This record gives sequence, C-alpha cells and structure tokens, in this order.
Amino acid sequence: MKSEHRKLDITEERSESPFVLDLKSPSNPSFIKGGRGGFEPPVIKPPIFYQIKRPKKLFSWYFLLKYYFLLFFRGERPALLNAGIKPRKFSIIDEFFVFWFVKMLALLFFAILKLTALAAVFVVKAFKEVFLSEKEIKPSTSLGQYFDTTQYRHSLSDSHKNVGEIEGWREFSFAPVYFRKHVFEFLTVLAIAILPFSAVLVYKNLQTTAVSAQERGKEAIKAIEAQINGDLSGIDRAARLASINFQSAYDDLEDINIFLRGALEIMPSEKGAEYRSAKKIFSAAHEITSAVPIINESIGALKTENNNLRRIEILEGTIKAIEPKISSAYYSLSSVDSNALPENLRSVFESAKDYFYKFSDALNETGETLILLKNVFGADEPKKYLLIFQNNNELRPTGGFMGSFAEIAVRGGEIVKTFFPAGGTYDLRGMLKVFVYPPEPLKLVNQRWEFQDANWFPDFPASAKKLIWFYENSGGPTVDGVIAVNASFVADLLKLLGSVEMPDYGKVLSSENFIDEVQKAVEIEYDRQENKPKKILVDFYPLFLEKLANYSKENFIEILKFFGNGIQKKNFQIYFNNEALEEKLLSYGFGGEIANTSGDYLHIVNTNIAGGKTDGLISEKAEFQTDILPDGRVVNTLTVTRRHNGVKRQGLGGVRNINFVRIYAPRGSHLISASGFNGPDDAMFKKPYNNLSIDKDLSSMEKFIKYDASSGTRISNEFGKTVFGNWIMVDPGKEATYTVVYEAPLVAKFTESKNFWTHTLFLQKQSGSNPIEFKHVINAPDYFKRFWSYPQVDGSGRYNLTLDKDNFFATIFVPANIEAE
Repeated sequence: MKSEHRKLDITEERSESPFVLDLKSPSNPSFIKGGRGGFEPPVIKPPIFYQIKRPKKLFSWYFLLKYYFLLFFRGERPALLNAGIKPRKFSIIDEFFVFWFVKMLALLFFAILKLTALAAVFVVKAFKEVFLSEKEIKPSTSLGQYFDTTQYRHSLSDSHKNVGEIEGWREFSFAPVYFRKHVFEFLTVLAIAILPFSAVLVYKNLQTTAVSAQERGKEAIKAIEAQINGDLSGIDRAARLASINFQSAYDDLEDINIFLRGALEIMPSEKGAEYRSAKKIFSAAHEITSAVPIINESIGALKTENNNLRRIEILEGTIKAIEPKISSAYYSLSSVDSNALPENLRSVFESAKDYFYKFSDALNETGETLILLKNVFGADEPKKYLLIFQNNNELRPTGGFMGSFAEIAVRGGEIVKTFFPAGGTYDLRGMLKVFVYPPEPLKLVNQRWEFQDANWFPDFPASAKKLIWFYENSGGPTVDGVIAVNASFVADLLKLLGSVEMPDYGKVLSSENFIDEVQKAVEIEYDRQENKPKKILVDFYPLFLEKLANYSKENFIEILKFFGNGIQKKNFQIYFNNEALEEKLLSYGFGGEIANTSGDYLHIVNTNIAGGKTDGLISEKAEFQTDILPDGRVVNTLTVTRRHNGVKRQGLGGVRNINFVRIYAPRGSHLISASGFNGPDDAMFKKPYNNLSIDKDLSSMEKFIKYDASSGTRISNEFGKTVFGNWIMVDPGKEATYTVVYEAPLVAKFTESKNFWTHTLFLQKQSGSNPIEFKHVINAPDYFKRFWSYPQVDGSGRYNLTLDKDNFFATIFVPANIEAE
C-alpha cells in the first residue's frame, strides 16, 4: 500500500509558517535497513513579521516602550530593523514623560518598601513575643510566665506610628540608601512583585498575620505550661493542642502574600533573618509537640502488654514514628542563626539544638539495639542465660561473692524455664571435671579454682567467659550470656516495688532489711539437715518477678530508667555471646570492661577474701595527687583510708575485713614506694591440690612481673594496665591507711609545634563498692599555667567528688612566664 504524505503546518493567524514538516508513514523508515520512508528534512522559509505602523507623534512614548519591550523580552530587534522601523530621537514630550513615569515609579516603590518593612516589624514582633523575650530566664520562672509577661506599650493598631517606642525593642530605622548592584537587583525584583497589589491591603494583612501568629504561639505555650509545672496526666491533650497551635502559627506566616513571603525569605537583612527564624522555630515546636502523643500512645500500649518481645516491637514502631519528627526539628533549629536571638538566650538555644541532635542520634542507636534485643529475648530461637546474684557485702571484683545463681530459658520474649539450685553455687563443686590452680590470693580460702570464685577479673566480659567455662565443665549446658545482679540493686528496686511477704519464713522483705534478712537466712537460719541455705532466694525469686511484672505495666518507662541507672553504676551487668550485641553494649560503655585509655588511669579493685559480710560497713576516702616534676616526669601518689564502721562480734559484719586490693595504673607505670599494707600470715594460706593444671585464661590475663621486696606489693600486667596488689586488713571500729607512689609513663612538656600539654585521668568505679570520697589535685612547676579544666576545680585546684560511677578529668596547661626547656 502506497504511503500517504501528511503535512503538519505550524501557523499563526494572518501569517504563513516558516516551518513545514513533511511527516511520512512510519512504516519502513529510512533509518532501518536503508528504507526509503521516514522523516524528511524540514523546509525552512524566511520569517515574515507583521508590519508595524509608525504611531503618531503624540504617542511616540508608547512606541518607545513597546520597542524596548520587544527588544528585551522577545529579542526581535533585528526583525524591527529589517522592517525599516527605527525609533526617532527623543522629543521634549518624550523626555518629560520618561522623567514623570520614572519618578512616580520610584515614589511608589519606596512607599511600598516602607510599608513592607513596617509590616515585617509586626511579624518579627509576634515571633519575639512568643519565643524571644529578652527577660532573664530564672529557674523558678515557669514556661508560661516567661513567654507571657512582655506587654505592649501601645496597641498594635497604632504601633506603626512610632515603632521605636515599643518597650524592650530595638528601634527600626532605615539607613541612607547607597547604590549597590545586589541591593538594586533585589529592590527591583521586590518592586515588580508587589506592584500589582495594594500596598495598604498587604500591610493590613501582615498586621493581622502578626497578631494571629503571636496569639497562636501564646496558646501553644499555655497549653503545655500547666502540665510542665504540675501533673502530667493531661500532657497528651496539651501536646496535641500545642502542636496544632504551633502549626497554625507557622501557617499564618506561610499564608502571607506569596510575593512578599518570597521577598522576606531572601531579604538580605536582619528583619528577613528574624522572619525566617520565626518560621523555623514554629516548625520545630510543632514537630516536637506532635511527637508527645505518639510517645504517650506507646506508653499506654506498653502498660497493657506483658510479652517482652511485643514490647520491643512497640518501642520499634514508636522510634520509627518520632525519629523523623525529632530529626526535622533539629534540622529546623540548626538552620537558625543564634546570633539573631537575644544574647541571654543564645546558649540555651545552642544547648537545645545539641540536645535534639543527640536525641535523634540516640533514637537511631536504640532502634539498632532493639533489633539485636529481639535475638536476646528468643525471637528466632530459645536462649539460655546464667543469672548471677552477687552479695556486695562480701565484695568481689565484679560486684560481690556469688552465693546464688539461676539458669533461665527464654523464648518468644517470655521466661519458659528456670533452674534455681537451692544449694547455690556450691552445688557445682562436686560436678567440676577440670581442676586448675586458683589465683594466688584465693589460696587463702580454696585449694583449687571453682565456680563460686570465677568472677576474679574486674573486667566483666573476662569474668563472664570464665563463669561460662566453669559452668559447662560442671555439667551445665552452653549458655548465651551472663546477667549479674548485685544485692544492693535488688534492695533499691524494692523501694519502687514495695515489700515482699514471705510467710513461710516469717519475714517481710523490704528495701531496708532485704540484705540483712537474706544473709541471716542463708548463713544462720537455714535447716542444716536439709542443707538448702539458698532456699529463701528460690522462693523469693518468683514473687519478686511477679511484683516487677505488675509494676512495670503502669511504670514501664520508670523501670527502664532504673535499670539504665543500675547499668551505669555497674550494679546490673550483662554479657552476651552474640558478638554484635556485645560490641554494641561495649560501645555504650555498659559492658563493665576495663577501659582502654591513652592518658592517666586509676581503678581501685577490692576483693574480700575470708573477711565476712563486712564491706557494706566499710567507708573509703581516696586522695590522688599528680606531681609534674621540672624535668617533665609525672609522679602519682594514691592515699586511701578505709574505716570499718561495724561493732566487734555484732552480727555478720562484726569481724575483721580482709581485703586484697589491686590498683590499676597506666601500662608501664613504675612503683616508687608502697606503705601501710598488712596481710594474713603465710600459714593461713592453703596448699593447692596435686596435679592441678594451669588455667590458660588466668596466665594470659595476669602477667606476673615481680614482688616489691620492701612492701610485699605484687606487680603485674593485666588488661593493658600495670597493677599493684597487696593486702589491707581493718578491724571493726578501726581504720587503716595505705599509700602507693608510682611514676606514670607520661611526659609533660611544651614544644614549638605543640605549645600546650593536656593531662587526662579516667577514673573507674568498681561494681558493688560503696561510693568513695575522692579528691584529686595536680601540682605543676612555675612555668606551667592551668588554662582549662574539666570539671571545674575549686580555689585550691582540687577536684572533689563522690565516686559512684566512672568519671573523666582533663586539664590543659600552657606556658606561664618561663618557657619550658
């Protein structure tokens, strides 16, 4: 079939198109296998423009404007010239018209600019009224009082008459206008954008918008004020209302005339910056308050959910819902220039911005951890864990003597099986298949190393692995992790849960008597013939878990905070065989490991061996002095005073406290002197059994170096640290003091490339120990000047604190009057 030609003419009225496209049938196109069909080149004809008649002389200005319009916007100057149309020279009438037209345009432009600036004042005023009052913030001042006390001196209706008289405001005035290219371009665009609109209407619109944004912002603050300062029961409704009002305030600013809004968005001035800040802060406030109802709904769902796995899923969903809001709030706040805020609010604003950054980052980290926790709670397969109870009245390196333990099986978020031996850890003695030499100090009580003394290493992951090894070699199954709980942690938890009644024992266990009553039942009151000293704990355990489950339904977040605080203070420690989860735990600093540091380091580890249940009665003071010698060497002096507050022969604590102390210092530290130590007689130590093997873990983790002849101090390398170990004993009502002086492997000096020197000290706290009164001072030569310290030091240059968790100190020194040699 013969293909037909189809013509598509692109024409305009009263003219012939210069373009004629010949469209042939698409069949057998020429670009496929040499076919003849396809597109032919377009036939281009010369353009023919309309003839423009020359206007009359009276209207020559009209021709002039039209000529330049065609020239700049349609690029048709060549066509006009080709048509023989040329503008004549300006006449007097032309010049008069141009002058009149430009003058009127300039007057209108500056009038509109003035009205725009005045209107912007009201937008900024509303923003400041809600967020940026320059009053000093006092801790006792409520949020609502702070944001709602600034008063107008004049009403908004006539405030435009003299804006500079508003109380607490900077005067808004206009500097002389100088011609600059970028300013001229901006003002030209602004004038063209606003010309089609009534300046008076724009001004009125902005005035109304300012008032509306201000009032909505106030209502948002008032909605949450009462909840912040009082009962939080209505925080959900208040947050929803505040969120709506903040969004409405933002929308008020967004609803400004589109041309004026665009101008304010790009206005290169302080007023433009304040307008943009207002929008961003309103937006951030909306995102933050809108996250509160989501959190409350999550808390409500957690209260009714008993399954831990399902709780994790609820938390996952909550994080996914609120994380974008917090990130959006941070993004909005981060783009606000704090220099535009009152000076007394800048640090508060920067702190808030930093808080939301960390909050967003923490949400991401928590989301990743929750995924791993599903594995811990047996989402995919059953898990088994060793639950260790440590009595910190008999202090051991990881928290206390392990008198009791349980094996728990977890599946689908629930505990499905519990094995709790009534004889405690001693039940495994007869089943141990591998006999190894004990650590040297433990020979005071044992002839071999056994399960109950396996928590010898202050590094919790190392002790947990050793516990698992002993358990498996005593006939126990392979477990997936270890959970260690100190007795003091359970006692503190009973403050929240309330007392537990144990009628079979004639006891009501409370926070005040838990440790003492359990110790009496285990050590004295148990049935000798039945020989199940830990039976009271076996019976207490299910009652305690039931009380915990019931309490957490209504107070799940409070329980989470309590456990988080317990982990931070090392009263609750966890180890997982799962490498990914253990790595995540260590990255948070919650693994109980010996810290790997590059600066100065101190960790005092006490081990009660045959010293009774006395550590709860021991108070400890420590003074740590760092001396920088003129040659740059650094010498540390540690002085520790231990006082026994018990009464002789009264209760389980009325006996001598026998303690083997290890002082962990930076690797390579050199002992100068040690004094004040006293230990048991050599005759009290037991002789190990024959044919014992050397434990590989013990030998690899403790590299013995030597004994100090004068003091008997044992020097070794453990976990990347140099360790000084010795005995210290104190009787009830007495106190004992020991001192260790050593040179740290640090050099304090200034160089040409580094004209400062930083001393850092990482101080670790032992799990289960009572808080220590700790003081630290640095003495430096005259040519050293203290430039900065963290935390702040007192007038004497001392750090004073109560050591109940890990702490970090830092001091920067710079040269004083004398240069370092």
